[in-house]
Amino acid sequence: MSESNDMGKILEAVGELRGELKVIHQSIAESMRIIREDLRAYKSESNQRIESLEDRVNSRFDKVDDRLKGLEDEDKKTIEKVARLGVVGGGAAGAMVTGLIEVLKRMS
Repeated sequence: MSESNDMGKILEAVGELRGELKVIHQSIAESMRIIREDLRAYKSESNQRIESLEDRVNSRFDKVDDRLKGLEDEDKKTIEKVARLGVVGGGAAGAMVTGLIEVLKRMS
């Protein structure tokens, strides 16, 4: 009877171990599910932050590009004005030199 009692205790212990292993397995599986959900949420939040940052950076680049285009246009206008003044100044200087030469010719 002792052998049958020992075998019963062994089977009972194996049953308890099996139950505990099942609980441990379920606990690990649940923990892994939670970790996966957290990782997905973190990835989603990170992607949103990156997209938001990218939008802000692109917006700033667009503003800088607009400013640069404005400055380039202004620079072209300034170059044109300087060129016109150079032509007018050169023409006036040429006329003055021509007039001075004529005056000097008549004085001689």
